[in-house]
Order: sequence, then C-alpha cells, then structure tokens
Amino acid sequence: LATLASDAQVGGLLGGKAGVVYCHMGSNHQLMEDLWKAVGISGVSYTQIIPTHVGRTPELEKAAAEWLAAGGYADVTANADAPRVVDSFIKQGLAQDRITVSSDAYGSLPKFDAQKRLVGYNYARPNLLLRFLNNMLDMGYDLATVLPFVTRNPATALKLPREKGRLVEGGDADVAVMTLRSDRQVRAGGDRLQLRYLFNKGTLALSPTCVAKGMFEDT
Repeated sequence: LATLASDAQVGGLLGGKAGVVYCHMGSNHQLMEDLWKAVGISGVSYTQIIPTHVGRTPELEKAAAEWLAAGGYADVTANADAPRVVDSFIKQGLAQDRITVSSDAYGSLPKFDAQKRLVGYNYARPNLLLRFLNNMLDMGYDLATVLPFVTRNPATALKLPREKGRLVEGGDADVAVMTLRSDRQVRAGGDRLQLRYLFNKGTLALSPTCVAKGMFEDT
C-alpha cells in the first residue's frame, strides 16, 4: 500500500491529477492500521489515501475519526446509518470539509446468511444521496452545512477540474435543481428536499416531464 500510494502521488503530479488511493474498508480487527503504516513508510499526505465505507462498524468509525483528526479525508457510504455517523463526526469537532458521502450507486451489495454464505445480490441506489440530505435536514441541520458532503468536498478531494462541486461562473454546469419544502408542506407528506431538474454540462437531463436517454437506450 505504501508503494501504491507513492506511485499514485507521483502519477498525479505528472498528470495533473489528485493521485489519491481509495481504500475499501472492511470489518476485520486491523481496522486502518495498514493506512497509518503506509503514510509512515511512504511519507505521503494523509489526504492521498481515502478510506471509504468507514461507518461499517463502531470500531471503524472511531478509527476514521482519528484519521480525520490527523488531516485525512473519510468517506461515508450513504446508507441508513450515514446521518448518525456524519452527525457524530460533526459533534466531535472534526473538519467538515474533509468528510465526504458517496452513494456507491449501482455497486454490488452481496447478501450473506448467518454462516456468511452468499445467498444473493442487491445493488446500491443513486437516490441514497438525496435520502441522506433529507435525513440530515430532519435532524435539524441546514442545507448549507450538509450539501458540501456530497458536492464540494468529494470534488476537492479528487481535485476535479473546472470547479466541479460548485456553482461558479465558467464552471461545468452540472446542476441539480431541488425544492426545499416548508415544515407545513412536509407534514402534509413527502420529503423536505425534492429533486426537480438535473443539468449535465448545461444540458437538461431530467425534468418533471422528461428523462434524457443514453446512446444505447431506447428513445
């Protein structure tokens, strides 16, 4: 891992990229020991190695908090437990601009029985990010606080060009237009934050009346 992190960093410098390594974290007893060792051996920045799925266990969540405190990023998968994990990080006073949340959209979700035998598959839904934002709003957070977790922060971690993750003049017009509903409207039914339109580099991709199709999809 130390060699991989060093090679990725050099490749990033040569290619004008972030050169980061994402590490899929499991639930074994080692937690994030290998990540700490890799930084110590290679001398790369903590921001060059990004652990993901850090809310998998309480022990891993605690290790991720220590990684954040040391100056690294930590990525939380937007499952049902994500709001609690992010809320915990915030209340610990950890750097909010280095907390990212990802959907794992269409990623494989294997199902295991009590003996850890594979019994089937599911997949992660892309709407998990919107659900995460709604859950955070329901917990009392404002949109300005929670939106960067799924927009600006990941774009910054990956050093994406053209001001990705932000609304700025001259940036890529990748825009989600949403309705923020009042308490009275929410009590009447439905989510507080509702997606209305999506633009991909300025081109309308989703509206209440249409959905853009890919080149291999039926029109």
